[in-house]
Amino acid sequence: MSFLHPLWLAGLVLPAVWFLLAVRPAPGGVPLPTFRFLPAAAKSPRRSIALLALRAIALALGIVALAGPRVQGEWKVDRRWGVDLVLALDLSGSMAAEDLAPNRLVAAKRVLADFVAKTGDQRLGLVVFKARALTICPLTTDTQVVAAALETVDSNTLAEDGTAIGDAVGTSLNRLADSKARTKRIVLLTDGENN
Repeated sequence: MSFLHPLWLAGLVLPAVWFLLAVRPAPGGVPLPTFRFLPAAAKSPRRSIALLALRAIALALGIVALAGPRVQGEWKVDRRWGVDLVLALDLSGSMAAEDLAPNRLVAAKRVLADFVAKTGDQRLGLVVFKARALTICPLTTDTQVVAAALETVDSNTLAEDGTAIGDAVGTSLNRLADSKARTKRIVLLTDGENN
């Protein structure tokens, strides 16, 4: 730790001296009853010393703050991810076919959920599409957010039916446009042809 203005630290002597002078016994003599003296006489000696100590500590902390304490260090940018993936999921009516149990959409969501759970330090995003494409989750390292977003989508997420694969790829590419990752990929899950 270093200080921006270390000369202020010399002032730490002041709270110690002030405290010692404040708690020393009063010189002999007859105290005169004044308005200032009467409330002070009602206080206990221990409470008075505790309050003086707290004031001295507060003064010392203020002096340390004026000295400007600094912690030396370096900024480090954490670039753990090397691959950015956008998951593009088809929600069209054909995904309701029951040739996979219980249907194609649920089976695809299960595979994606398993994939998301096993993903390490990659960034993931989620795009869904029918006649149009919609970004549900932008690129993030928070796989729990992606998993929760994946769980909420169903065939009713988008109204107009269709299979606009081109729109899905275009939207996914837009999500990857500003990515600084070494590798960028789109994972497309669909059962149809582009309309």
